[in-house]
Amino acid sequence: MADNKLIFFRRKSFWLLCGLPTLTVGAYLGLVATPRYESESVVKIYSASDQPSAGGGAAAAAGGSSASPGSYVFKTFVNGNDCLSLLDIPALKSHWGGGDILSGFGSVASFFSTNNMRLWDYYRGHVTVEVDETSNTVKLNVDGYSRDFVHGLNEKVLKLAEEELKQSGVKAYRADMEMLKAKTSRDKASLASTLERMQNFQKEHGIADYDAAYQSLLNTIDTFQEARINVSSKAAASSYLAAHSQQLEALRAQVRSIDADIEASRSAVSQKMAPFYASFTELQSAIKELASVVLLDDQSLLQAEERAVQNAYYMDVIEAPVSPSDPTEPRFLKWFLITLVASYLVYAVLKPVAPQT
Repeated sequence: MADNKLIFFRRKSFWLLCGLPTLTVGAYLGLVATPRYESESVVKIYSASDQPSAGGGAAAAAGGSSASPGSYVFKTFVNGNDCLSLLDIPALKSHWGGGDILSGFGSVASFFSTNNMRLWDYYRGHVTVEVDETSNTVKLNVDGYSRDFVHGLNEKVLKLAEEELKQSGVKAYRADMEMLKAKTSRDKASLASTLERMQNFQKEHGIADYDAAYQSLLNTIDTFQEARINVSSKAAASSYLAAHSQQLEALRAQVRSIDADIEASRSAVSQKMAPFYASFTELQSAIKELASVVLLDDQSLLQAEERAVQNAYYMDVIEAPVSPSDPTEPRFLKWFLITLVASYLVYAVLKPVAPQT
């Protein structure tokens, strides 16, 4: 009964339930725990299609705004293994492995494992992203055992995330753009081949512009036809003049000569010019058609690139990565008092009760 009347700090149960945990935490925080630094940065994510409006401004003023989808693209990328794989993994392992037995990488915090999957889990606990729905901002926090390390890692992660955000629209339209680029390349190759065939055709036949040559020949035939009609009219007008039979015969001879010229021109058109002109026209039409197709290809590719830009996300730095001057952990007084109070409450609940006499 005398033991039960002892004041609380003289009881073994007090030191077991309250004193020992508090002293252990105090010894760890004061003697063992490695000082940790934190670097914080704040950014705002937006897309080219984000257009503020009066209604949107009112909603924001009323606290009803929501974060841009790009904010969650940022968070997903930073927390993902893709971002980790772009960092200097040996340097991360070396730095975080320099911590104490409880918090360092390769110790209790990572279950004494140092493989890359454990590093990824450890990385997500020390490189954290918080999305603020109200202000539409994103906070990136990095902690480690050196001010230079956390500041440099924060800057590096921001740069990687910014590049990923810019490429997000391109990734969405990458398949379409690759298909359009391949089609444009094929059409341009076909156009170049057709132009080369036209050039060789013109060199082979010695006529640069078959349109002009063919039209010139048709104009010659038309001139002969007009001359024939003119001469035939004169011959008809003179036919009743039997006394002028010699002059009539001369006109008829002239008509026969013109007929021969017309026939020769028609023969040239049908036997020589027409086949060549058909080939020329075919090549010319193919060139015009392919040129139009290439123009449409370029326009389609440009539109796809514009859509990619509009659907990409961009980042404005609101607060640049902070280079900490002092460590933020361990917070000795905070955790010591929390442990003391919590363990004392446990002691108060579980302490032995003196028997009734």
